[in-house]
Amino acid sequence: LDDIQFLGPAPTTPPPRCPATQWYCFKSGICIDHRQVCDFNDDCGSSSEDEDSCSKPCTFETGQCEWKNSIFRDFPWSRNSGLTESAGTGPSVDHTTGNATGWYMSAKASGQLSGAFARYRSSLYQRTGATCRVSFWYYMFGASQGQLSLVLWTGQFKEVIWNSDANQVGGWMNGSVLIGTRYN
Repeated sequence: LDDIQFLGPAPTTPPPRCPATQWYCFKSGICIDHRQVCDFNDDCGSSSEDEDSCSKPCTFETGQCEWKNSIFRDFPWSRNSGLTESAGTGPSVDHTTGNATGWYMSAKASGQLSGAFARYRSSLYQRTGATCRVSFWYYMFGASQGQLSLVLWTGQFKEVIWNSDANQVGGWMNGSVLIGTRYN
């Protein structure tokens, strides 16, 4: 995986001016409920700083951003550059920089038991605007690559909203899914 783009709340520490359950709008000087941050509405007034504070695209060049391995998995995702550990199964370059020194995330599927899975997750997000989309680049190649799925969790419910099990001989492919109209 590389170049994941998704809008969501950035971790913030409210200044002492607001209760712990609220977020401080520096420009307008008001406190808003923390659930209003990154809800695609300008709740701070004309400054829209509650929307500007949302997370930015993640290229994995400097770390894993807000993404992390789930504790509910059989094997992990790992941050790599250059060739993958299993020869002939992954990219030789990342998508962002196009060279071997760039970084991407991979999950080594070879040698895993049938049905084993790696789960990589984002932080929790508030509801989204109608046009919210998650976009990412993926590279799948090898005899035992398995499948890649994007799962949307809402409360106790989950839905597979995108899936690929194709062997991608052509290199990096783009996945993009509209999620804003699903659960608002």
